[in-house]
Amino acid sequence: MFSKTDSYDSRLTLPREVVTRDGFSFDPSTDKWAITGDCTNLATFNFSDLPCVADLVAALKVVLIDILEKNNVATAYIYYSTFRHFAATQTALYGLQLSSIEAKYLKNYRSRNDVEDHKMAKLKCLLQRWNQLDMPLIEPEAMAYLQKVVLKANPNIGANVQTNDPNDGPFDHQELASLVAKLNNEFAKEKVSWRELVLVKLFIGYGARPKSYAAMKIKDFEKVTLNGSDSYFLNIPMCKQGSPVRAAFEKKPMHSNLGVALENWKVALLQEFADEINDGTEEDELPLFPHWNNSNVEGYKHHAYPRALSDEVVKTIRGLNVTSLRKKGARIKANVRRLRYTLGTRLGELGVPVREIAKALCHTTTAYAKIYTKKSIEFMERLDEAIAEEYAPFVKAFTGEVIGNNQVAKAADGADLPQVANVGNCGKFGACSARLAGCYVCPTGSFYAFEDGPHEEMRTALIEERERLIALRDVDKLIIEALDRNIYAVAEVILKCQAKKQSKGGK
Repeated sequence: MFSKTDSYDSRLTLPREVVTRDGFSFDPSTDKWAITGDCTNLATFNFSDLPCVADLVAALKVVLIDILEKNNVATAYIYYSTFRHFAATQTALYGLQLSSIEAKYLKNYRSRNDVEDHKMAKLKCLLQRWNQLDMPLIEPEAMAYLQKVVLKANPNIGANVQTNDPNDGPFDHQELASLVAKLNNEFAKEKVSWRELVLVKLFIGYGARPKSYAAMKIKDFEKVTLNGSDSYFLNIPMCKQGSPVRAAFEKKPMHSNLGVALENWKVALLQEFADEINDGTEEDELPLFPHWNNSNVEGYKHHAYPRALSDEVVKTIRGLNVTSLRKKGARIKANVRRLRYTLGTRLGELGVPVREIAKALCHTTTAYAKIYTKKSIEFMERLDEAIAEEYAPFVKAFTGEVIGNNQVAKAADGADLPQVANVGNCGKFGACSARLAGCYVCPTGSFYAFEDGPHEEMRTALIEERERLIALRDVDKLIIEALDRNIYAVAEVILKCQAKKQSKGGK
């Protein structure tokens, strides 16, 4: 942008207009830059209260402009935030505005307890770019210090995954199964909308970053009918670094249930967009998950910001009140990053190659994907009748009801529901492929267990089957975890039956 022959003043002169790599234009002379990038990200750079002299602020702006012209907005904002933290800490220490970058400031910053090496590395990268652009106000001694300093890689990368952190790591099978079951159950009760259902399931099933979903348009959803059979596909924007957000796509097949759900959401969405369509807007160019108040760059009208979609997913999950066995019945901590961790972990357990895991999670290298290692079945915890009954109230795998043996559950139209063996009534009239044990974890909560049904025998049989499978050693861990959920559901029914009898004064 600037040559070595530019005068001191010209190097600090800002252009009248800047156009970012993503096509957003703004006036750099203002104290606040509100920049939309990657089609959907909004970042605000506030220079009005930056504790630096005017020339240092101008130099920083020039460096950030260079970054914005060559990289995405998120990268520029990370560098801005890092410099802001650096300036604030040094101003607080020395009691004056920064007028230049000195070695003593850098040494002091690195010595702080809240500045780890990976944070110092970001500041180093910014100041190296500063020097490459021949910007003033950075002392030679400061650059000499940066050249000598040795910084370690972030030691915490992957720690939450590798340690299965119950708050910030991947969800275990019980937590994920409970989440999906609660989501389906609340949707059946019309407490979860089509949009919420589809959005959460996409985050669970595909592991894409929020900005991928924010950039999606209606045309990215495809339905193909062949020989009377429907197939569904979703073209996911890959959001690769260094490229526009919709420059590359990964076409993913969809489970028919999710495909039908997304199709229903599309119908509802087009009804909301009726006025836009009547005004001449092309249906296919409309966002799949709109936010009506957003004003985005051209071609992305009404697209939601990634953060807004993340918050929406978190709010929906929190509303489900899913509890965790690992946390002794406490509610799970919800964030979208945990859903990405969970997908990567599951793929690793299934033996999916590292390159494919990296591709599924939109990583540009395999470095991060290597943390998702396959876990051995040898480490499955013991589960017997006592443990099942102790933890069943925490897991809450059973979504149906317990009824008396002389009762017959009724359908909405008053018809008697059919009996399932001698364990209960089926609210779906047996119209599913679930085996008998699967009735206890019916995703729609349509199973009515008999109070005096042979549930103890069912629990014993399932535990014996679990022990048999574990003895085989080469059985997929996911099969055992699915069986565990059935065991906990049956144990919960047993406890409910006991409570029901006790309330009647029985034994």
